[in-house]
Amino acid sequence: MRQTGNRDAVSITEVRTLETVPIRSRPVLAPINPEEQKQRFLRHGHLPKFHLQGSEERVQGAMRTKVAKIKFDHFPEAKRILEMVRQKFGDDDRLVEAAFGPPIDQKEATHVVSRYLVEHGVDGMLKILWSGDLNCSGRMQWRGPAQKYNRPELRKYSLWLQNTAENMYLRQHGIKCLVDHEVGTHFFRMLNDGFQPWYSNRDGFGLRSCRSWEAVAIEEGLATVNTMLQAKVKYLWVPALLYYASCMSTEMSFSDLFHHLETYIKDVHQRWKIVMRIKCGLPDPAKDLGGCGKDQAYFAGAVEILRNLDSIDFHLLYSGKVCIDELPRIKRLARRDCVKLPHFVLDQEAYRKKLRQMAAINNIVSPHKNETKMTTSGSKQRAGNMSRKFSFSVPNLKYAPEPPKKIHLNRRKTAPNVVTYSRKYQYVSG
Repeated sequence: MRQTGNRDAVSITEVRTLETVPIRSRPVLAPINPEEQKQRFLRHGHLPKFHLQGSEERVQGAMRTKVAKIKFDHFPEAKRILEMVRQKFGDDDRLVEAAFGPPIDQKEATHVVSRYLVEHGVDGMLKILWSGDLNCSGRMQWRGPAQKYNRPELRKYSLWLQNTAENMYLRQHGIKCLVDHEVGTHFFRMLNDGFQPWYSNRDGFGLRSCRSWEAVAIEEGLATVNTMLQAKVKYLWVPALLYYASCMSTEMSFSDLFHHLETYIKDVHQRWKIVMRIKCGLPDPAKDLGGCGKDQAYFAGAVEILRNLDSIDFHLLYSGKVCIDELPRIKRLARRDCVKLPHFVLDQEAYRKKLRQMAAINNIVSPHKNETKMTTSGSKQRAGNMSRKFSFSVPNLKYAPEPPKKIHLNRRKTAPNVVTYSRKYQYVSG
């Protein structure tokens, strides 16, 4: 492994470039031979045979979790966004250029990231590691004692960034979007979580595991909406594509899915990466249907957040790795005096305004607003029908009988089920 070191002129953050990502820093479902298999598939049409970092037992265990299960709840919304983008931009290259700007090199991107860390007062608290061997655009990682030992001050943080042309965020505006995702969301929530009383005993406070589907969805959903804050075009195209591709994998093989997605993404390298991440954990990735639905968390979480903007205390959400429905439980427990926040969320009202605009652009409407509209229109229609009914049947409306009153049934509100989650440990956020 070759590595080079350098330090930014105004930053004390360590920056390194690695030819390969160490095995210990790879996720369980990350193939160790992706480039070889990609060339075989793209050049010669050979179906891929992946060798994964984790053992067969660990891989199968990861594929059986709720996080990996493919979901269809937001399929209509995802496809609608893809169609809107296709009709407006036609080519995904045009969208990426419009949203994230022209490409930049690693040196310029490092300067942007280092300056971000300095401006947010976290310079020197993490390492910046560049590698072309990364299976994603960026990843935030920490290593240290397990959470049960309650020593958060011993954690070491690393920001992994991909330095090849496959990283669509390695652009003038895109790198700012990526750092808002990785540092402005994942790092700050990781750091703040270590200051909280529940850090070493989430079960004792009735909080979900950080690896539960609900926790992963909110974590990645928050990072997803933050990614688009500085983008010039705010369509949730990437997360919608990941969600849609996972759904379609249930009825398509590797090759079929790869060719099907060409409708929405022409770049063969990006398309390969999407299909690989979904299919690589299957016993026979080339032929088996289905795959891993973990990447659906980006879109599902973003939709959840955009639909509940007015009820979320974002400062409290940043106090640690907690879910939206857990905020009332931790409201009186969270230590707020030591919480670090990214600049874009300091003014919550301004932040909500930007997210409302993002929700409107992507046609993501709160279900409560839909219910209100339906109730109002239904009431008007019933009133109109009733008026016509009595107008025609009783000429003299002065003596018309009263319309029947709606009977309201008293329904008891049942308490939500209390679910206990096993304690696990979160090391990586993508």
